Amino acid sequence: MSLLRLLSKDINVILNTLLKSKANNSYRQKLKYYLTLNLLILNKLGFRKFNEHIVDLFYKISSKRYEKVSIIIASNKSFDELRSIFFYLILTLAY
Repeated sequence: MSLLRLLSKDINVILNTLLKSKANNSYRQKLKYYLTLNLLILNKLGFRKFNEHIVDLFYKISSKRYEKVSIIIASNKSFDELRSIFFYLILTLAY
C-alpha cells in the first residue's frame, strides 16, 4: 500500500514560499515538493491580486501538475471575479 501525500494550504503562502526560495537557492527543491504530492489543495484563491512573478509561479505549478496528479483550487469568488486577480487575463480562460 502506498502512502497518500497531500497538502492543503493558503495559495498565497505557497506562492510566497516559492518566491522567497529563489533567493536562497532552494527553489528547485520546494517546487519539486509541491509537484510530487499526490494531492495539492490551494485555498483562498482570490484574496490577493497576483503580480507577474507570483502568477508565473502559479502557472508553473498548475501546468506541471495538469493531467499528472490532482490539484484542487478553492475560492469563494466567481469566475468573473477571479479574472481581476491574475496579471495575465489569458490564464483565466484555461480554467
